[in-house]
This record gives sequence, structure tokens and C-alpha cells, in this order.
Amino acid sequence: MSKKLNLTEFLNYYRMFISVPTWTKVKHDFHDKLMNYLHKVENVTINSNYNSKTVKVKGVNHFTIFKVDDTQRGNMKPYRGKWVMMYCSGRHQTKFYLLVFPLNNDFDTNQSKTLLKEFKLSYDE
Repeated sequence: MSKKLNLTEFLNYYRMFISVPTWTKVKHDFHDKLMNYLHKVENVTINSNYNSKTVKVKGVNHFTIFKVDDTQRGNMKPYRGKWVMMYCSGRHQTKFYLLVFPLNNDFDTNQSKTLLKEFKLSYDE
């Protein structure tokens, strides 16, 4: 069984990464650590146009958490009815490169409110 995303561990790496305002060597190092963690856990990659309904993030290096619809098709079909995190790892012209990770435990409304407030997530369910 593959390793699922631990939200607390992800947030620790993410907070370090976003704490540095400009792309210095330190920020690049934090970004490398974040991406190394993300590539070690189960994920699905999606390349999608930025204005597609698939894209639920605001831009590069942003994330959101949502529950996958029970009628979902395509790459995210195995995650129907489960909580996942979507992270945008890059962009080229109008394409977003998305990583979708199943969470290792259920997500509750208290976590949702906290994350909405801290990271100004635009979409959570």
C-alpha cells in the first residue's frame, strides 16, 4: 500500500516555503524539500487548461483541499468520495501542472476553517 499525504507534514514544509518572500537560495531549498516530500507520497498528475473546471487552485505553488465527487471520471476516479489535496506544481502558457494527493485521514470542518483563514483557499469542498 502506498503512502498517503500527511496534511500536517505537508503544511510544515509549505509554511517554511512560503515564509520566504523572494526566490532566494533559501526559498529554493525549501521548495526542493517540499517537492521531495510530495513526490514520495501517492499522487495523480493532471495537465489541464487554467480555466478548466478540473483546476481548483489559484496558481502555481497554491493548493486546495476538496472531496472528490462521486461521479468523478478520469485520473481522479479512484478517489471518488475521498478527501484530496490539489497542488499546482507549475505552469506553461495556459496549462497548469497539477498533483492530486489522497489524504491519509478524513478532513473536518475545523481544519477547513483554519486553512481557509490561514491560506485564503478559494475552494474547499
